[in-house]
Amino acid sequence: MHSVVTTLFEGDYHYGVATLANSLARNGYTGRLYAGYRGPPPPWAAHVPAAADGSRRVAAGPVEIVLIPHPTALHFTHFKPWWMQEVLDCHEPAADAVFYFDPDIVVCSRWSYFEEWAGYGIALCEDNHYHVGAHHPLRHAWAAFARERGHPVVHSLSRYCNGGFQGVQRAHRSFLSTWAELIRAVEPESGSLHQWRSLDRTHRFWSANQDTMNLAAMITPHPVSIYGPNGMDFIPSPGRPLMSHAIDLPKPWQKHFLLSALRGQAPSRPDRRFWEYVDGPIPLFSAGTVRARRSALHLAAFIGRFYRRT
Repeated sequence: MHSVVTTLFEGDYHYGVATLANSLARNGYTGRLYAGYRGPPPPWAAHVPAAADGSRRVAAGPVEIVLIPHPTALHFTHFKPWWMQEVLDCHEPAADAVFYFDPDIVVCSRWSYFEEWAGYGIALCEDNHYHVGAHHPLRHAWAAFARERGHPVVHSLSRYCNGGFQGVQRAHRSFLSTWAELIRAVEPESGSLHQWRSLDRTHRFWSANQDTMNLAAMITPHPVSIYGPNGMDFIPSPGRPLMSHAIDLPKPWQKHFLLSALRGQAPSRPDRRFWEYVDGPIPLFSAGTVRARRSALHLAAFIGRFYRRT
């Protein structure tokens, strides 16, 4: 399978993009990582001259990061299905599948498994925040919204998936166009797509991108393949997780581990996974800084065994 990987970022999330690329390289991915971004180019790419279209290409071992400045006014979390289609149609037209990872995720297991997974259907991963079973009120509300627009429910799903990862075969591309259509359709009630969230969970579309992704999975004619929350390291996994998603703030590259530990907050599993991959192929920090931060992380984890905020 010829696969392509994508992400979207701005600000200091460039640390996450480089670490994602490092983790992909060290787990067997060979190919391009298309990273759409806003603002200045990352410091680790500033030395690379921009092409006529503004893009920059940075080698991360067997992974080539293609940085593409993007003019969309949408919040990047809502722009994902359009970006994935753009990558398939314009940037990597020979790809058989596209994978999207948020820029606060690292890959922790062999890349070939991700391709096997997407081979079974649209690859999604269960969230950790709440359970939305097959008979949950949200499912009924989403189904009614879909039927009003001529979309019958095809899959009776009981898992609510996180919007930080998708794996989609080109043959299943219509999932992405349906998802994009739904995001636009819910804007009048979910709030402006220029921001992340503006409502609460009593509304049927609180998270315009994530709720509609879950609805798209219910109405797509294509098969879906949903991994449990251990796939994103939200709960402990036997052995290594498939990936590790640092959903909390501050992010692993921002966190002061010892100070947090003294406040009763031990390092998380995603914190530890992130710092596994910061030293290459793209070195984000000096060797001394990496050693110091890893030592602080280990000491903070030890403190956290005895002192936690209740």
